[in-house]
Amino acid sequence: MNRFLLSVGMERTTTLELQKNKESMKRIFEEAWSKGNMEVLDEVVAPTFKQHQYDRPSTREGFKAIIQEVRTAFPDLKVTLEDSVTADDKVWMRVTCSGTHLGQFKGLPPTGRRFEITEVHIGRFENGKAVEHWGVSDMSRLMEQLGITK
Repeated sequence: MNRFLLSVGMERTTTLELQKNKESMKRIFEEAWSKGNMEVLDEVVAPTFKQHQYDRPSTREGFKAIIQEVRTAFPDLKVTLEDSVTADDKVWMRVTCSGTHLGQFKGLPPTGRRFEITEVHIGRFENGKAVEHWGVSDMSRLMEQLGITK
């Protein structure tokens, strides 16, 4: 079953390609973010990767550094996939992130408090590898749950 999905002005993307893109993005969350396996990023993120979410270098190596920093602050970080949509060269995912603040985060000392927030991510893919990422995290809710703001 190799059906084609077609959008106006876009190239055709096969169902198999859509599934591969979704699986690659899922691996980023499940293996890199939740388990700290940075090697998976070499498999599913292109060297030319552009990050549009964080105030860090927009490269695959910069992305690894972001994940490592967050996992240091929240060593029990868990990212759970809630919803996903694939279309053309993009994957949208809504995830729930949870963890315990046990290390420094954005200059803030550990609070020992747990958090759970929702995030929405968009990944653009070429040849099954992420080439761009945009994301929105509920940072105000995170800061509230960590006791930083009210």
